[in-house]
Amino acid sequence: MRTFNQRALEIISLVAEYGSVTAAAKALGATQSFVSKQVVRLEDEWGDRLFERTGRGMRLSNFGQEVMPEIIELLAQTGRLEACIRDNSGVPAGNVRVGVVPSMSRQLLPRLFADIQKRAPAVRLLVVEGFTGALEKQLAAGDLDLAVMNRYNSESAGGEDTLGQVETMLIGKPGAYVLSGKEVDFSKLDMLPLVVPPWPDGLRVFLDREAKARKLKLNIRLEVNTISALTRIAASGDAFTFLPAVAVLDDINSGRLAVSKIVNPAMVRTIALGLSQRHPLSRAARLVALRVREMMAELLAV
Repeated sequence: MRTFNQRALEIISLVAEYGSVTAAAKALGATQSFVSKQVVRLEDEWGDRLFERTGRGMRLSNFGQEVMPEIIELLAQTGRLEACIRDNSGVPAGNVRVGVVPSMSRQLLPRLFADIQKRAPAVRLLVVEGFTGALEKQLAAGDLDLAVMNRYNSESAGGEDTLGQVETMLIGKPGAYVLSGKEVDFSKLDMLPLVVPPWPDGLRVFLDREAKARKLKLNIRLEVNTISALTRIAASGDAFTFLPAVAVLDDINSGRLAVSKIVNPAMVRTIALGLSQRHPLSRAARLVALRVREMMAELLAV
């Protein structure tokens, strides 16, 4: 029975993908001569040319076109076997793709990283920070294993785990009159300069819906998709934004930001954990999901 060198097959597939020995070598972090030798070695072993050398690079020969789908399938099978072995062995290992909304990332991610490093050092976290709308799309596409997202008031969170709830605060520069009390009525948002996430973020949808129902006009000056920009502009005094207090605890304690709870209606965020439905979760991903649930319960209880 013929045996196949997995590394050589991976090299061949990359040359076919890029159409270039140079590009494949760069992707592999190898030398061009090493990649060329692997191609030639397989061609000698298999008795036919895999590629046609042209002035524009490497093009699969007729023989190469016939065998390449089988090479790709064999590599995929090998990857599935390795994942199965890894996920069913005693020690969790491998990459786990985690999405987190900005309002929770500052508090959650350092704790999660330290915890996973201690419990399962063979697990590597690949983190994406983004607003809920973007995370939902990546989760649905199978690009994330799990995601911590925001839901607002009666917004449906079917098929997700509820981690807890937090009040959304009006955030701005200390000394602002509208922030002088512990609470601020939603009607007071009328014409305040605001900086908010863009559509289709749940916060923006909620704001527009409630303002329309109350015939209020929101003065949205800027849309940004990073929490650092939101807090920086709010701290400048040029505009106000909306975040849970847990997201900006350090800034509140240092006096950089002031907050007041929004009421009538209250802007309650449900923090939800979504899990990929596109593929079974690996042993490593299940461990990370468990630790996220436990850590968020602690953070939201503060």
